Amino acid sequence: MIKKLFSGGQPGADRAGLMAARKMGIQTGGWVSARDFETDPWLWYHFGKFGMKVDERGSGRSEQNIKVAKGTIRVATDFGTRAERKSLKLLLKHEKPFYDLNPATDSSKVYVEAVADWILRHEIRILNVSGNSERACEGISGWTNRFLGRLFRRLGL
Repeated sequence: MIKKLFSGGQPGADRAGLMAARKMGIQTGGWVSARDFETDPWLWYHFGKFGMKVDERGSGRSEQNIKVAKGTIRVATDFGTRAERKSLKLLLKHEKPFYDLNPATDSSKVYVEAVADWILRHEIRILNVSGNSERACEGISGWTNRFLGRLFRRLGL
């Protein structure tokens, strides 16, 4: 069962994952880029509260979070963005299971059961949540937050 949720902390699906996990009492963490940390007031203000670390070496927050997590949920309406293509490449490189959700076409109520089964089947204890930014997909934060809340409740967390 999920013990910890990792995320890069960017506004959008990433940040919604952190907030949904904290709301349910799930431990959080993750790697953020030094550039994001320096330029995003939300990150430096909430940094410690969410147990995040700055990727000082520049090795890539996405890769760090993917490597540490047992599996990744990607939430996006556009999986063709540079960031989403990069995350897919890293997931395949590290042979990590992932589940893609598209708020534009997927019903959060329907997919809760499927994602819960996926988490149990892969024995995911550390979950990475990533996806489109709020700027790229308006409303993705709310959708992700609601979806994860339903998912965590379904898993009994």
